[in-house]
Amino acid sequence: MKKEINVVSPEEDERVHMVLTELTKGTSRDELAICQRFGFTDMSELGQYMKSKGYKWNTKLNNYEKDAQMITSIEETDGAMEHSSPSVENHHVQEPSLELYLPLLEMLKHNEKRLTELLIPYGKGNSIPRYTIEGIAKTKTVQMIHTLSNMVTEFAEEKNISQRDLFEVALIDFFRKYGYEKEVAQTLKIH
Repeated sequence: MKKEINVVSPEEDERVHMVLTELTKGTSRDELAICQRFGFTDMSELGQYMKSKGYKWNTKLNNYEKDAQMITSIEETDGAMEHSSPSVENHHVQEPSLELYLPLLEMLKHNEKRLTELLIPYGKGNSIPRYTIEGIAKTKTVQMIHTLSNMVTEFAEEKNISQRDLFEVALIDFFRKYGYEKEVAQTLKIH
């Protein structure tokens, strides 16, 4: 008796279907954009996901197709389970899939340092970072409120840091926080 197997849950099936459709369109040639749209970092990660859902890459189609061997092995495994315990009924219990949360977890991991900085701001005991920036020093005149100017002077003296270093750290942190991460990395030559 051959039993029909549902390899993926309805939510996962929808995601697989959308990936297949996007790759079939041919309008979006940027595979990395397709990966990111569906929560994957690269084609390798997408390939692992599709393989886990019973699909393999077909170079002629330039897309994924059902892997008959994978489905056959699942059917054989299921058949062996039926023969080993005929008195136990096979109920399909749909458990929440962790794969639904993988894109969120990957995004959290990717932004771990930034999230840590937001959740645990500089406080007592944390040292102030020092950056080595190559280039020619230039003078920049900035007007500010007297109380803020005094605060800069007091802080620099208390922490034994030059005002120049204080402003460099402050500006680098500001640029990182507001979308200039790549520019800061290039300036600091961080790879």
